[in-house]
Amino acid sequence: MILRSTTLFFFLYLFSVNAYSQLISDDSIRDQLIFNYKVKQLDQFFNRFNFKEKVQPINNIQPSRFINILSLLNGKDQALIHNPETLAFIQEVAGDSTNYISYERKDWFSIVECIFIYKGREEKANLILKPVSNALNGFRWVITDAEFSNFDLGVGEDSTYFINPTNHEVGFTGLSEVLSEPVKMSAKVISGTELNHSALLLFLLRNNILKFKQIDHISFQFSIKGYQFIVDEMNRNEINSGWLITKIKPIN
Repeated sequence: MILRSTTLFFFLYLFSVNAYSQLISDDSIRDQLIFNYKVKQLDQFFNRFNFKEKVQPINNIQPSRFINILSLLNGKDQALIHNPETLAFIQEVAGDSTNYISYERKDWFSIVECIFIYKGREEKANLILKPVSNALNGFRWVITDAEFSNFDLGVGEDSTYFINPTNHEVGFTGLSEVLSEPVKMSAKVISGTELNHSALLLFLLRNNILKFKQIDHISFQFSIKGYQFIVDEMNRNEINSGWLITKIKPIN
């Protein structure tokens, strides 16, 4: 199936509540429609991407995985929806039922943008978290890397303590607790005894040189079938909202 980018844009437009607001005078009906289509949790994104949960097109077109993935694009980003790579990505993924995403795969991770206080000023840092499995705890989130604006930190992991496997659905509150209580941090994110970036991060936190302030943004990066894509949460009162694909690029 080959569609032009203009057709892609038009179809996305059908998912916009603005296109239907003139037809729906009842606020409760419109709110219910938005609730039904909104991707409320990352697990729901997984289910729709994998076609386990079928999206019913508003114009009664037959549900398909192509439509499911199309509905997961950020329809507000015209550069994204007009990019030929976007269409190529959807066709490539939707055309093969073996192209799926899951917790078990090692080709996805979370990027958590944090604010720390360092020497009296705010510093931004991106913490990279990955879900890993073990026999005792099932899945858990661990910090695998950290990127600071003024210095780079690599972070290890420990098998005894963990961040709850569903913590991404509540804004990684567990990560906030870990970073706010650095006395507990060594068991959660540090392994080995080498003086490395992990030890530096722990030293700065435990000696109040670096203080965690807040989480600013959470996104997820996936790799599949020769492409990388980013998923961000779009908080807006529209059908095309919730956890949506905001960036797509081919992997060289």
